[in-house]
Amino acid sequence: FFYQASILYCSVHCPNGLESRGWGEAETSQLPNVMMPLKHFSEKVNELLSSHMGTLPLSSFPICYKIEFNQSLPIDDNGVPLEHLVTCVKNVKLKLGGHNCNIKYIKREIKANTIDIVKEEAIKSSSPSIVSNIQLLCREMVDLLKTTDRCQLPLGRLIPAYHHHFGRQCRVADYGFTKLIDLLESQIVSGVVQILGYGARRVITLTHSTQVRRFTSDLLRVLKGQVSRQLMANEFPAAYERIIGKPFNAIEYGLCNLHDLLDEVPDNTVVIIKRNGTVGIAIPKREQTAEEIVRTKQFADEVIELLSYSPECSMLFNKFVPAYHHHFGHQCKVSDYGFTKLIELFEAIPDTVRIEEMADGERRVLLILPRALKVLGEQIVNIIKHSKLASIPLELLPTTYLREYGYSLKPDLYECVDYNDLIAKLSDYVVVTQSSVGPLLVLAHAESNDTISMRIWCLLLQAPHWLTLSTLVSQYRIKYQSNISVTKLEQLPHIININTAENRVSLTPFYLLAAQLYNIIYRSGGQVNYSNLENLYKRFYNKEISYISLKVKSMEELISHLSFMLLIRGSKKKTNIVLNQKLLEYDIPLPMSNSNENQNAKKEDPVQWPPPPAHNIILTPKSYKRVSPPKPDTPPTPGSAWSGRSSP
Repeated sequence: FFYQASILYCSVHCPNGLESRGWGEAETSQLPNVMMPLKHFSEKVNELLSSHMGTLPLSSFPICYKIEFNQSLPIDDNGVPLEHLVTCVKNVKLKLGGHNCNIKYIKREIKANTIDIVKEEAIKSSSPSIVSNIQLLCREMVDLLKTTDRCQLPLGRLIPAYHHHFGRQCRVADYGFTKLIDLLESQIVSGVVQILGYGARRVITLTHSTQVRRFTSDLLRVLKGQVSRQLMANEFPAAYERIIGKPFNAIEYGLCNLHDLLDEVPDNTVVIIKRNGTVGIAIPKREQTAEEIVRTKQFADEVIELLSYSPECSMLFNKFVPAYHHHFGHQCKVSDYGFTKLIELFEAIPDTVRIEEMADGERRVLLILPRALKVLGEQIVNIIKHSKLASIPLELLPTTYLREYGYSLKPDLYECVDYNDLIAKLSDYVVVTQSSVGPLLVLAHAESNDTISMRIWCLLLQAPHWLTLSTLVSQYRIKYQSNISVTKLEQLPHIININTAENRVSLTPFYLLAAQLYNIIYRSGGQVNYSNLENLYKRFYNKEISYISLKVKSMEELISHLSFMLLIRGSKKKTNIVLNQKLLEYDIPLPMSNSNENQNAKKEDPVQWPPPPAHNIILTPKSYKRVSPPKPDTPPTPGSAWSGRSSP
């Protein structure tokens, strides 16, 4: 072994003179650049080491390769230096041997990596000030070499290049050395930079581990610049050039192609998906907890509510957070949902919103078409309900909508060619009927099943949560000024059980529990602590919640099914369950503290909103004026106050 590590060339494949060359003559024959996939190159290197008893002089590598495999190395002037590519092979080390430690040879080394241990010992044995200077130099070397062609710089040009780049001299004495080469070969610095070649033609570059860290950083930067935080491998070069600002070249990172670089990225940093010959790259997402999943579902409902007040059910992406804060009276904390970025939260609710890139580079968030159509349907229903004749002429729909909501109704935004096409898509909400004055827009159903279900649940809210059939029909007619038939009640088996033998109507187990939880929270002032809800239920009803009979696994899943009446509010540290404000729309009472929740939240808002007018306003019947609700992304002008009826 000592003999093999002390000679410049392989004595088997380089006989008759080549082995007589000294190390001082080595610079006349530089090693080539090669272009070869790392996996294939690694196999060849290991085969060569096996045939050379585990040790191979670096200088004779091209000759040994040609003789062993009957083919030359794939030399390419634009490729990766052979000496650097050797250091990228796992379980292979490039070492120095010979009497003057100036002969490089390749050696198989399967032992555990001791570089970190040696580096720690070097740090401990040096003074803190010198260690700090050396660590700074390492970072500076990375910054400097990143600006050079293929991250390579002739050793003789290092000092002037350093001076030019950083505007100051590189004094070797500041790092505890007298020679530059000794500094670069020190334990700490050699982990960051690698010296290629011999003599005056030596070149400095970044080590493989440093290059991998650098590529990983740039890869994450590119992925985070994507809306979905993922892309296909064939899309990477274009995305790289757009984000980094220069064309992608794998040689800059010390390997021959993108796939080799991706294989070297540390585990759990990115997700590599190989399928049907294609490769996908994505940033891994942390699994949400059950509570975070529930919060995300309720966030989707909040997004629908917020965007329903915005023109075209859309909003600029950068306006969303302040609009959310203003509308709901509390901050939108992305971490409460298990994410680090708002875009990730939006991506978690693809059945609610989508993100659209605009021509000017801005992004906007908008409801997907089915959600937007539902909002539009409810808006038009609201217009018809407030009209004198419970109908509006079809030709007046655009002007009526503009007057009511403050922006034009555009069929093309809903993928429709005209208003007739648009109304056809809203058949669950409105229909067109013919009259003597022309086509009229009327409600499709006098009462929707959702409305009837909530009304029936309201009538059975109080214990014992059942009524006789005749009493229920009578109370429904008195309370809601509308008749309901037994046939219609039989269409609600998920809400009520009808016992014909006893002539009794009662809530199903799930909606019975919903009624019980409503009463608990109502008596508690409209909100209870999330962790205390089960204890309160047991105290009120002397039994525990039976998740098995309800076919749910946990409280989190139960609450997700009760979003029509319950909402989660607060931060992770203090999570409360509150009654849903929308219960008021069905004449279901809320305690004062709960109904004033938004107002109380806004009192804590640090933003100083405009004061009310100083003078008294006297309204006569003729002076009433309908105005559109304030847009959440439009702050009020100083000194003015908003007024108008409640939002639709």
